[in-house]
Amino acid sequence: MIKRCTILLTLLIVSFTGRTQLPDLPWAKEVGAKKFPSAKKIYYANNYGAKSDTLTINTRAIQKLLTPAPKPAAAL
Repeated sequence: MIKRCTILLTLLIVSFTGRTQLPDLPWAKEVGAKKFPSAKKIYYANNYGAKSDTLTINTRAIQKLLTPAPKPAAAL
């Protein structure tokens, strides 16, 4: 029993150590893969009028979040 547990534990450790390194993907540069941004901004749809009650249709609130506001016209 102890021998089986030792073998299983060894296999488990070996399987996890092999997955920690990401593979080198030389094709990623050729297809235009982008890197993740270093900083990110999180937008909450609830701040734009969405309700998280599972009953309300929040399409307009989400569209308001995604559509940028028009820039004001320059004063003459």
